[in-house]
Amino acid sequence: MAQSAFREPSLTMATQIVLESHVSGAPHNWLDEASGQSGTVTPIRTFKTKTGVFCRDYEVSKNGGYTDLHRACRSQGLWIEIKALQG
Repeated sequence: MAQSAFREPSLTMATQIVLESHVSGAPHNWLDEASGQSGTVTPIRTFKTKTGVFCRDYEVSKNGGYTDLHRACRSQGLWIEIKALQG
C-alpha cells in the first residue's frame, strides 16, 4: 500500500485515522502544518484480547528522529492508547 500524507492538525488525529483504516506494516505520513511537526505512524499488528477488544501495536516517528512503540485498544469508537511499549 502506498504511503498517505495526512494534513491533520495533530499526530493524535493521524493516529486515529491510521489505526482505524490502514493495514499493518506500511508507514503512513502525518504533518501538522501549524507546528511544523511531521513523521510516520506505522501499524505493526492487530489482535483481539480475551475479552473481545481489538488492539493494535504501532510505531510513531517524529521529525525523522526517534521512534516509539505504542499499544492502543478500541473503545467506544476511538483508539485509546493504553501503553507505551518503549520510549
